[in-house]
Amino acid sequence: MLPALFVAGSSTLSAQYFPEFYGEGYAPHATFWQDDGQFVDTNGDPIDALIARSTGGPATIFPQAGSVVSYLFPIGVDSVVRIDQLATGEGASLMEPVLVDQAPGLRNYYYPHVPSGVLGVKNWYRCVYEGLFPNVNLHYYSSPSGMRMALECLPGFNPADIMFQFSGQDSLAEEIGGALRLYAAEKFVLLHEALAYQVDNGSVVSTLGWTANWERLSSNGLATLEFDTYDPALSLILLIGPPPLGGGGGGQNYNTGLDWSTTFGDDNGLGFGGDHITGADHGPDGSIYVCGNTKDVNFPAIAGVNTAPYAGGWDMFYGRYRYAPGDPLLDASNTFTTFFGGTGDEKPQALIYGALDDKVYIGGWTKSGDAPLLPATDPNNGTFWQGSLKGSRDGFLLKVDPTTGVVSRTTYFGGDGDDAISGLVQSSTGTVFFSGVTTSSTGVVSTTCTSTATVFPLCDPTGNNYWQTANA
Repeated sequence: MLPALFVAGSSTLSAQYFPEFYGEGYAPHATFWQDDGQFVDTNGDPIDALIARSTGGPATIFPQAGSVVSYLFPIGVDSVVRIDQLATGEGASLMEPVLVDQAPGLRNYYYPHVPSGVLGVKNWYRCVYEGLFPNVNLHYYSSPSGMRMALECLPGFNPADIMFQFSGQDSLAEEIGGALRLYAAEKFVLLHEALAYQVDNGSVVSTLGWTANWERLSSNGLATLEFDTYDPALSLILLIGPPPLGGGGGGQNYNTGLDWSTTFGDDNGLGFGGDHITGADHGPDGSIYVCGNTKDVNFPAIAGVNTAPYAGGWDMFYGRYRYAPGDPLLDASNTFTTFFGGTGDEKPQALIYGALDDKVYIGGWTKSGDAPLLPATDPNNGTFWQGSLKGSRDGFLLKVDPTTGVVSRTTYFGGDGDDAISGLVQSSTGTVFFSGVTTSSTGVVSTTCTSTATVFPLCDPTGNNYWQTANA
């Protein structure tokens, strides 16, 4: 669900760093979003040491100050595994990594602890711990196959200085091929054996006839890398990461053609939550209107003039995101988001912008007997109005101002069974048509399109339309 200007294809690697062995450029699907206070831990607290969060891999990489790198992946829907990697030993430095080689795109984040938004967050291709060990730099960088890790060993480095302490895993094992596998909750992080190559002053790459295999030094997670012969006068690169996939493949770029996007909802930085977008449309100015449902009392209902509180169960929400091309701080910015519903469950299933009357229409269903009705009593003006929940679940309709979010009309629609509205469209004359599903068994034959106590509201004002009076 995030504003970003993505460019399809790869970008060239920065000339200030070592040449990439496979000759591949960066890839827009594997990047680092810097932390400007939008990410929080599982307790909902900001992570002061956090520098960035990666995308484009089965495990999320969290570079942190203090020479710590965390690898996180979800287990099920409500828990997460975290494995930390810390540079250790007498030569290790405690330091903060630097993000370099900015990628196209900015994002806006709307989370409960920052409901007004963290705007214009930057995107980066590379994260570098420079001088992590004497004359050794640690790189994480984007590639078409996902994030790669590399140790850049400059002339004069000492292989014995390179040592990492891993924590959070259930066990740690060396693979036969030289990889390091860290198990946790029946999942694992795999650090490949390091492809070794050297680079001269003219950036000519010389492949070495060996790979640097991981070696476990102790059962408590201490590990290092085994070296063979190399030229001490040249830089030595140890590339630890996924090689290109067969057939010229690589990680899929989900951002091709994406102009902007934004994230909102309750997200603790771990990649799971309980918010859903179920309908969307755009207005004549390019603004995007969305609706969905959430169980989160801390969902960021903000701005506008109609910020109703959370009422219970699965509440509906709807909101507007502005279109402002050329202004990355305003583009995709949230102008309003609000809850709507009663103490039961609601789910909107369709949303349209009505150009004829400049209104947004939302249809769905509700299980709330106390859903807000506007007007509260039948207006008796010829428009349809149903003032109560007839079955276990009734359809529901809203009419909303697209600029402020103010609701001007709502009604139930249904009978004694389960009903839901799932489609909307506005005709050239401004009439709104809707469709849906029902399990209600009986209907009332009517030419006035009114709603009676329990039955499904059937209506044929002309007497010449298709007519089916009972659920078959």
